[in-house]
Amino acid sequence: MEKVDQFIDQLPSKYKKVASTLREIINSSSPAIEEKYSYKVPFYYYLGPLCYINSRKDHIYLGFVYGNQLEDEYNVLEAGDRKQVRIISYYTMNELSRDVLMFYVNQAMILNELKRN
Repeated sequence: MEKVDQFIDQLPSKYKKVASTLREIINSSSPAIEEKYSYKVPFYYYLGPLCYINSRKDHIYLGFVYGNQLEDEYNVLEAGDRKQVRIISYYTMNELSRDVLMFYVNQAMILNELKRN
């Protein structure tokens, strides 16, 4: 998706690999996940909104739309002042674990399936 590529390309170099890896893991988790460029960020949908990638000056983060309903097995979800969304912040590539990320993506997918039924 061209706009998602542009989003990643405009990031500071130290965050491009993190964002690209997040993108690859999310897209590879299910062929049913749709990647779109919404709200000026890469957004991922599976039976509704699932998660999105965004950046701040000092980190990249993955936001889960219904994160307040996810089990925080690895104690990485941050609420901040958000009521519903929870984020996982990445300051370096070393913090990114495929297994941990897949745990939360799979959980979010199951949650969207349950909301649909």
